[in-house]
Amino acid sequence: MAFIGLTKPTVAVLEEGKEGVAYSKGFRFGKAIEVEISPKYADTSVYKDVNDLDYGQQLEYADISLNTATIPDRAEEIIFGHAVSAAEGSTVIRYRTGDEAGYVGFGISAEEKVDGMKKYVAIWLYKVRFYEDSQSYKTKEDSIDYITPSISGRILPITSGEWKEKRIFTTKEQALAWLDKMAGLN
Repeated sequence: MAFIGLTKPTVAVLEEGKEGVAYSKGFRFGKAIEVEISPKYADTSVYKDVNDLDYGQQLEYADISLNTATIPDRAEEIIFGHAVSAAEGSTVIRYRTGDEAGYVGFGISAEEKVDGMKKYVAIWLYKVRFYEDSQSYKTKEDSIDYITPSISGRILPITSGEWKEKRIFTTKEQALAWLDKMAGLN
């Protein structure tokens, strides 16, 4: 299996209730460069007898990091809770000490090639809380090199215990349509 293309990160506000989950305010998060999902497990091993160990693990949470070409203005408000407004032909983003990141659903699509055949993998993470990573600017002689921004966060299971859904499609359009459906975009 070889992933050969990551595309169209999709985000939507999570609304978790007694009837399950729903998503609203879905949008595309710009262009993904790299995403890493790292599950963390809790040891659930128990001793059955004096020397017998019934080994087990259960997902506790997963860490996620996303390196992207840009962080859209809409993400500043929806994902991070910053105040976004327009003034004098510019976009103003105000960072306040009380800003709180909310839970979102997050999806990605990747092109995969297996035995010479293209497949399109779509992954939806049900409950994610992102945080901003540091941003760097680097001077290179007379110009400034912009280091691409990244965000990281934690993936948690929803009340049903699910944390991730993966689907494999034969076309890119099918994969993106499913992500749109999950995010409430259609």
